[in-house]
Amino acid sequence: MTYSVKSLRKRIRISRKGVDKWYGERKEKWYQDHKLAMACMECESFLQAAIADFYAINQLDEMWRIQIAENVVEYSEEFEDILTDLYKLWLQSKEKLLEQVDLFLEAEFEIKLAEKFRSACREVEGILTEDEDFFGDEKLGELREQAVKDYNEGECQPL
Repeated sequence: MTYSVKSLRKRIRISRKGVDKWYGERKEKWYQDHKLAMACMECESFLQAAIADFYAINQLDEMWRIQIAENVVEYSEEFEDILTDLYKLWLQSKEKLLEQVDLFLEAEFEIKLAEKFRSACREVEGILTEDEDFFGDEKLGELREQAVKDYNEGECQPL
């Protein structure tokens, strides 16, 4: 079988288009997977920074409360408000970060810090919850009433 130069060029162009299309799809798939993996790593870095910030705020809070308990410093409502504002500021990124975490988990990526971040979020939400709301459960009220009754009847032992 003989080919003319013109027909060979046409066959090569057709073949090259097929290769280019196949390679482009492969390259695109690889590139998209790479971008997704890099975004997952970036998300993990954001979680790591958020958790470190949480520990820093929490440590400041704990140290301040210990100093109050040991009469090293006096309680300051102004400082309490600063801590509350720090916790609120920290919690602002929760929804966006958890949305990203859930997307990566759905795509079967491993997010090692996801549960630690969720735990920190629950703790901050608890800290920011008013005592009346936090301790307002009926069952807790019943337990409190029973504890007061036991105390008044001399059923409690000092710690």
